[in-house]
Amino acid sequence: MKVTFIGRKVNLRDHFKALATKKLARFDRIFGSDASAKVVVTLERNRQTVEITIRSHGMLFRAEATSDEMNTALDMVLDALGSQIRKNKARLDKRIHGAALRESASEEEEGQEDYKVVRT
Repeated sequence: MKVTFIGRKVNLRDHFKALATKKLARFDRIFGSDASAKVVVTLERNRQTVEITIRSHGMLFRAEATSDEMNTALDMVLDALGSQIRKNKARLDKRIHGAALRESASEEEEGQEDYKVVRT
């Protein structure tokens, strides 16, 4: 995953960049290496805002969190992104499995013929 860092009104330290890259690596198995992540850190009135946007295969996931500490905001953003990704995966699984079940049910109905029992 390609990670881009932007600091607004704040200088980002190498330690924070390494930590964020390491924590974003857990999403590599989901998105692969062709995804791109943009991390924007903003300082406003002693409050640090971390915003992460992940783009991959036409999908866009974005989360933002504000805290007194940059690392705490980073953890909160990653939790929010994780829940968004799980929700999206569940929605896609439901759509795929629901369509497969509808197809199999319609095939079973077409394959069955009406039989009449004749007693002699």
